[in-house]
Amino acid sequence: MRTTAFILCLLVSAACDSRVEKARDISDELVYFKDHRTDLCFAYWSNGGSDRRDGMMTVVPCEQVAHLLVNGAERP
Repeated sequence: MRTTAFILCLLVSAACDSRVEKARDISDELVYFKDHRTDLCFAYWSNGGSDRRDGMMTVVPCEQVAHLLVNGAERP
């Protein structure tokens, strides 16, 4: 029983590590921008498709990504 529990713990920890690695890989590819009409900030990630329509986008807190915005935090 202990051996089974130990192996299960190893498998779970290995799966967690791979998720962390994937998150690090994706975070390098995120593009942050601000919509100055709505004052909302977004993070965009593309899965590498040539037409750039196969991505994901979500609203993010502007205060935390202000230094990463591609179009600046101030209105143009």
